[in-house]
Amino acid sequence: MLKKYFKVMLLMLAFTLSLSCVEKQTVKKPGESPEAGKAVLINDFEGGSSQTPFGGSWFSYNDAANGGDSIVKPNPFGPIKGDGANGSSYFAQMTGTVTTKFQYGFIGIGCDIVSNLSVMDISSYNGIKFFTRGDGKSYSVKLRTTNIKDFDYFSYTFTAPEKWQEVKIPLKSFKQEGWGQKKILSDSLKFFNGIQFQTIGQPISSVRLEIDDIYLY
Repeated sequence: MLKKYFKVMLLMLAFTLSLSCVEKQTVKKPGESPEAGKAVLINDFEGGSSQTPFGGSWFSYNDAANGGDSIVKPNPFGPIKGDGANGSSYFAQMTGTVTTKFQYGFIGIGCDIVSNLSVMDISSYNGIKFFTRGDGKSYSVKLRTTNIKDFDYFSYTFTAPEKWQEVKIPLKSFKQEGWGQKKILSDSLKFFNGIQFQTIGQPISSVRLEIDDIYLY
């Protein structure tokens, strides 16, 4: 009986230690407080860097893993030098084509916020804002969170105008598309680990989306 008691106690101790390790290793908050009235930079791409201020990296992607042949450029991702928003010298750009070889064809660009794929709790923030320019088509901005495993992330649809224009989106306006497992937004925001900009619909013969100065506010 005593042997069984010690075995149970050891299992409980191991479980407690594992929970504390997960909490310390995975949950991080942005370095500035929204209460202080400061927006937190996700990326402005200055200097031609593909890294976020938190050590994560930007990337481009397409539907190849789903058997599609849609084309995304630049691949691999790299900021474009030119007339960025607010007089900046670099910005993110996505061009290419979307085909129907994969029924739900797509291309996109996105980033891992933190280098080790840890998550950030952004539930105390009001929204996300960025400047965009492009071909006049509609695109989706997605909040990638680790509690969603089926890719039905909370997203918002916006239009890329001809000239640079700021898009300011309250976090409460993000919605799941509905084909995956339903999640609660306030819970999901505690597991934020990336942002993605993706095409909507197919086929699309020509894509041009540009993004700059992305902030949490």
